[in-house]
Amino acid sequence: MHHDPDCRLVRVRRGTRTATVFAGTDFPEVRAISSGLSTNPTFFKMRKGAAILDSLRLSPQFFSLGHFRAEGLEPVDGGWRLHAEVRAAFHQPLPPQHRRPDGDYPLSNDGRFWSAMDFPHRPKEWRTCAPRYWCVKYAAAAGNWTSTSPGPVPLALELCFRRGGTLTGDGLEPVAGQTDTYQLVSGEAAYTVGDDRIEFGPGNGKGGKQPPVVEPGERYSWMNGSLTPDGIRVLITGRSPLAYRLTLR
Repeated sequence: MHHDPDCRLVRVRRGTRTATVFAGTDFPEVRAISSGLSTNPTFFKMRKGAAILDSLRLSPQFFSLGHFRAEGLEPVDGGWRLHAEVRAAFHQPLPPQHRRPDGDYPLSNDGRFWSAMDFPHRPKEWRTCAPRYWCVKYAAAAGNWTSTSPGPVPLALELCFRRGGTLTGDGLEPVAGQTDTYQLVSGEAAYTVGDDRIEFGPGNGKGGKQPPVVEPGERYSWMNGSLTPDGIRVLITGRSPLAYRLTLR
């Protein structure tokens, strides 16, 4: 195992199996998409011979703030923990002393978008979402997720496998309108390339309250941008507050 604290990266190798945990995005420092490192929300990768999980990402549908981007990486209970906390506000009416008869307010930024709403003078009701991820085993690879928020928040774990293999599992369902994208609603599934195979799961149900949607965030969607990785994608959905364990082996 190799741990690079400066890059906030852990690399593990067990024979033909490798795993990478990454928390080095610079997004938490500036709260903006400001470099190539900021754009990539992938925090885990795994390889088992020719079978490759290129990307594991988490996307809560929380005020259109986009993917989970880890703010730190620390050892815990024989594994590693990534964590982040994001918050957004409901903006209340301007106090009378800051209202302008002509309605000509300065352009300001609320952290998600710019608008002539004089955000600095508006009272706010803050809401916080705090996903956490524990990678606790490397003999295979396992992750525990907890996600907390003040109310129910749909979320999706997105696994993206490198093309060239076969995806199987009774609990897999195609996602309408999305090419090579499936939702694992129950049981386990497997991705196989030749003699190499990554098994993963379990599924976590489906329904209107946990749609198979990966939301890139307002910073991308308002420009019609996308963060969809190329490959064969599997979504495991849920709804916070949630405690869930994903196993890959």
